[in-house]
Amino acid sequence: MGVFDALRASLGYEYSRGSWFWVPVSEARAARGVRPFGQGKTRPVVLATRLGPDAVLFPRSTKPSSFRHDAHRHAPDPPCRIDRPGWVPLHLRAVVDLQLLNEESYSCEEPEGSQLFGAMLEALRP
Repeated sequence: MGVFDALRASLGYEYSRGSWFWVPVSEARAARGVRPFGQGKTRPVVLATRLGPDAVLFPRSTKPSSFRHDAHRHAPDPPCRIDRPGWVPLHLRAVVDLQLLNEESYSCEEPEGSQLFGAMLEALRP
């Protein structure tokens, strides 16, 4: 456990809906299969539910899909890596080992009021 993860745990802070992470492509797979998402070294994924064993994440892609997602325009520390327009395929859930969602892979938080929050909630409805 990293220093930031230990501090986060001691303060009772958890990553929340809208937390973005960059995970190895080889470790991100579709919920219905074992094939990795796309190519490259890392893949951005967004947390759509509370973090836990049944957490739902959605991948982000450069290929057109169900939800257009603009680049972020905020200045967190470290700098945000969601710096280009992309797409979030809301029909495709990602499976990631929860140990990979940590301070090293954390990117930023989806800006408040983002339309992505509503779109994720709609996609999660049974």
